[in-house]
Amino acid sequence: MKKVISSSSHQKIGVLGGGQLALFLSLKAQKLGLDLYTLSSLQKSSSLLTNRISSFQIEGNPHDRKDLKKFFKKIDILTFESEFFSAELIQSLNPVIDINPSLKNLKNIQDRYLQKKLLIQNSFPVLDFVVWNHLKGKENYRIPLNFWKKWGAFVLKTRRGGYDGYGTFLVKKKQDIFKLPAGSFILEPFINFDRELAILVARNQKGQIVFFPLVESFQKNSVCLWVKGPIKHKRINSFKKKIQSFLSQIDYRGVIAFELFEKNSNLIVNELAPRVHNTGHYSLDALTQDQFSMHLKAISNQDLKSPRLKTKSFAMLNLLGKGHSFPCFKKQSLLKCKEQLKKQAVSLYWYGKTESRLGRKMGHLNCIEGDQALNKLLKIERHIKV
Repeated sequence: MKKVISSSSHQKIGVLGGGQLALFLSLKAQKLGLDLYTLSSLQKSSSLLTNRISSFQIEGNPHDRKDLKKFFKKIDILTFESEFFSAELIQSLNPVIDINPSLKNLKNIQDRYLQKKLLIQNSFPVLDFVVWNHLKGKENYRIPLNFWKKWGAFVLKTRRGGYDGYGTFLVKKKQDIFKLPAGSFILEPFINFDRELAILVARNQKGQIVFFPLVESFQKNSVCLWVKGPIKHKRINSFKKKIQSFLSQIDYRGVIAFELFEKNSNLIVNELAPRVHNTGHYSLDALTQDQFSMHLKAISNQDLKSPRLKTKSFAMLNLLGKGHSFPCFKKQSLLKCKEQLKKQAVSLYWYGKTESRLGRKMGHLNCIEGDQALNKLLKIERHIKV
């Protein structure tokens, strides 16, 4: 049973997770007058700032039945920082709260195979794929060998839990097939796409839908390095209509990201992310409404208004860890750096992570100043040690 959610802003919202996405949700909830609780382990929380900003930060294990039960008693609405929480576990607890996105949508999207099926059922173009359950001690390489014979190089993705390159393997040589780890995967052909694009969409319980600008993204070692926009595409309007119909049909609530490949002017859906997304961080500066505020409004059933651009062009650059073993910024140096960058029309967002791992997202830069925004950020990034 679910609570009936009105459009009132006085709702207690719970977020599973305590990383940078929860950090920004906490910040924006305060401005919207919402009480936002987060459930995460303080030791494993990827952002220390989250613990300071959220006055309702609850220490616990989001994968533990007892901790989840206690957490659900404090909130009216549940949402997720990532899609890696067990929809089955939450459903078994039968919480009397509103859950956005729904557990059905979470379950279908968090499993890449079920996600592919959902997209195909709704006539979205996707890459060809096969499912491969690779069991240790019971290796059967027939499926990947046949896939190699048909497509050549391919990408292997874990069905659940993969992110930022983790759980993704590029197979360029036939002999690499016999070195792949055990697990449940989908296999997709490796394609030389023209560009990677992304678009965020928000929908509430009333059925109101708003779109964010189409953007281009660039990945470095399977981790997003930069985003720029807005991007024009001759087929985006028809694609938006398809998205609108799809979200209405599955009654999606909240922000969702569509990650796309562009090939010969065709748009192919790579993946969905049922949450706020890295490719939407530019919205903190470039739009009249950012993705985090929009997500909170959507899940609490407040009216949604389309965000407007503040600039003709914008860019976002992730500050990716290079493996330094020391905290990258002390409070004074962080403030000084922010002040210096502000003079260059650049905003620095630092996540407060104390451990820098190779490729880990430590923070990001936003610039909304003209067509050279991305070039400016790339030059600045060379002088920031992470």
